Amino acid sequence: MALIECPECKKQISDQAKVCPGCGARAPKEPKSYAWLWTILILFAGFVWYSVVSGNDPKTKQMRVDRQAYQWCMDEMKKSLNNPIVAGACAKMRTEFRAKYNREP
Repeated sequence: MALIECPECKKQISDQAKVCPGCGARAPKEPKSYAWLWTILILFAGFVWYSVVSGNDPKTKQMRVDRQAYQWCMDEMKKSLNNPIVAGACAKMRTEFRAKYNREP
């Protein structure tokens, strides 16, 4: 509990008092802090910005398409009971994907 100065009569009053006991003036209120709200808004805006920017990257889009094509090839290989032609195409797609993006599809 600290003492603050009354803005009207300049007497010392408790920081817990709602009004000055000497003159009846309202005690000054501490402004509310919205730092937590600004932090959340900035983080949300950053997430949205990153999502928009990374989603529009042509390389990212192409990698997504190539990964889907490889997955489709693997699904077809499972359906055709390991057909050597399909298996060879899938192996080639995997090799090209690894060479182009330096990671597994």
